[in-house]
Amino acid sequence: MSRIELNIRVTIDSHTEEVLSLSINDGPSIPVSESERNKEARVQSSRNAMFAGHQLPTEHGLLVDSREAAKMLNVSVRTLWSLYNSGAMPKPIRIGRAIRFSYAALREWVDRGCPKE
Repeated sequence: MSRIELNIRVTIDSHTEEVLSLSINDGPSIPVSESERNKEARVQSSRNAMFAGHQLPTEHGLLVDSREAAKMLNVSVRTLWSLYNSGAMPKPIRIGRAIRFSYAALREWVDRGCPKE
C-alpha cells in the first residue's frame, strides 16, 4: 500500500469563522428565516392541539381507534375521516374489520406540521 500525502489550505472570512466556532461549541444557531420560524410555530401549535392542552398519555397502545385519534387531534370523528378521505393524513391499518391508526404515524405527522400526505 502506497502512502499519499495531501496538503490542503482553506481560507475563510471572519463571518464563516464565527459561524463555525458557534457550531462547534454548540452555541446559538444561525438565525433562521421567517418561513422557518413560521414552520416551527405551526409545528408547536400542532403539538399543542394534539392533546388539546392535556398531558401526553403515559400509557398508550401502538394503534388507536378513530375516536381516540380524533380526541388526540382535537377534532370530531367526522373531521378525522374527512381528513383521511382527502388524503391529508396517514392511512389507517386494517386488522380484520377493525380500522386503527398508528399512534407513531399520527405523532410524526403532527410533528411535521400536518402536511398533506
